[in-house]
Amino acid sequence: MELRVRKNHILRKVKRHIDFDFIYNEVKDTYGING
Repeated sequence: MELRVRKNHILRKVKRHIDFDFIYNEVKDTYGING
């Protein structure tokens, strides 16, 4: 993300204020062992 998203982009602000880590636990069973 650091190289592709401008420093003042709205996605950076969203990332700073919202923790999306819970999603990884919700979808972990849908991914294979290769990612």
